[in-house]
Amino acid sequence: MKISNHQDMQILQQELRPWLEKRGISLQAFDNLPVFQKIWLHGAAYAGNLSLSDAQLRTLHQNLGLGERRTGRGGQFGPAAVESIEHERLKEIFRPLPPSESLPDLYKY
Repeated sequence: MKISNHQDMQILQQELRPWLEKRGISLQAFDNLPVFQKIWLHGAAYAGNLSLSDAQLRTLHQNLGLGERRTGRGGQFGPAAVESIEHERLKEIFRPLPPSESLPDLYKY
């Protein structure tokens, strides 16, 4: 997918919004991704292209904040050990939503 302008980026975000919401990922976390990682995410989580490498999936997992968890002291957040997640589990996380779980995107109307 070639992203050429702001409008293309908005379309990409609209297509991914149900997936992001289902996973509890904020739009800000998505917006903070570099363009090439947004394309990776779209390819995996929307288009179903799960040919991303293990390293690419781990990078997305970490950059989207999926690896954050509460630590024991002071309620701080820290990265979970993304290295301990099996590749098959990562592929499952980034799999597209089935039609029965897709939420309607009211923002496109």
